[in-house]
Amino acid sequence: MRRLAAAAIVAVLVSSAGRVGAEAPAIDSGAQAYRALAAGLDGEQRQRFLAGRDLFDTRWVIFWFEHGEWGAGPTFNAKGCGECHAGNGRGAAVPSGDGVHQMIVRLSLPGANAIGGPVPDPIYGDQLQTRGVQGVVSEEGGVALSWIESALSMADGEVIALRRPGIALRDLRFGPIGASVLTSARAAPALVGMGLLDAVPDGAIVALAAREPVDGIRGRPNVVWDYATRRSAIGRFGHKATHPTLRQQIAAAFSADIGVSSDYFPDQNCPGPQSDCRDLMPAGKPELGQVRWAALEIFLRASDVPPRRDVDDPAVRRGERLFAGARCSVCHRTELKIGAVPGVALHGSVAARPGRGSRGRASRFSGERARMAHRAAVGDRPHAGSQRRGHLSPRRKGTQPHRSDSVARRRSPRLA
Repeated sequence: MRRLAAAAIVAVLVSSAGRVGAEAPAIDSGAQAYRALAAGLDGEQRQRFLAGRDLFDTRWVIFWFEHGEWGAGPTFNAKGCGECHAGNGRGAAVPSGDGVHQMIVRLSLPGANAIGGPVPDPIYGDQLQTRGVQGVVSEEGGVALSWIESALSMADGEVIALRRPGIALRDLRFGPIGASVLTSARAAPALVGMGLLDAVPDGAIVALAAREPVDGIRGRPNVVWDYATRRSAIGRFGHKATHPTLRQQIAAAFSADIGVSSDYFPDQNCPGPQSDCRDLMPAGKPELGQVRWAALEIFLRASDVPPRRDVDDPAVRRGERLFAGARCSVCHRTELKIGAVPGVALHGSVAARPGRGSRGRASRFSGERARMAHRAAVGDRPHAGSQRRGHLSPRRKGTQPHRSDSVARRRSPRLA
């Protein structure tokens, strides 16, 4: 029996919430397509959404006298959400060579920790930090990426080029990692459709996991630790569904990627012998306050999913037939009932399906949400698709625009 994602069931999450009215026309293509405000928000929620969008674009800084939000580091991988998730989209394809902008490398030891999560490396933690404070706290190390290519011949004679990442850790500040450490390269995923994924009831996930195997395939939910309730819950967010709520996913990303603390992750990301990292004065405890945290949450939850394009294109229709014929929908469900989006006054109890939304309009296939959900039962222990296991994926170029490192101008009141 294969272990597949139980939430991977959520293959197609369309924008059942509909669109903003005439005062805020939808943006269905281009660099801002994943940042549109969904319909149904009241005035206060709209203001919080806009504040969250500004904060998403904000550059976090290490020292109080720099231009930006104080609180990044001491070690980190990025200085803001938009640095990797440009326009709420996925990170651009990473070329071979030194440096992995818009990609991080996760580290773990075999087994699970006390709450069922991955076991971090005792020296470098669970994620290699490739940036630090110049002259004060050095980065943990660097990464060199190479692509290992192979070819797959299809039944009709077509040859598909596949590639998998080869990761080499370089200039490690505290010496080489142990031979048993697992590494996993992670490209930044798209963040659109988060609210819809949150609206799929736990019961729907459990029911699909309990069904009879189809073609020998059966999934199970990934049960993870909920930092708010202090108990186990079904995972939904992250590459391998390691966080049960969007709020927890935001806090985990701020801690691991930017070095910003929160009530869920109150300590600086300074594992093992990194005393100079721990000694650097933090911007406060926590550095991510409740108001800003909530604003980011509603921004990601209420960002609308743009309509699916080219639904009548012959190539697209052929792809749909191939999708059905290959039985992809065994895991990637073509329709799910969703409830209310938590904390947002959107339409509830509607069907999420590809091609047509709740208003009968064309809707976009949320492929990144499908890939994220597909890992829900796999968990993060050890890293499936790690360098040791050699995950194959189709070679493709990134489609998201690259955003500069400039500081976004604030269009909303300063948040706590």
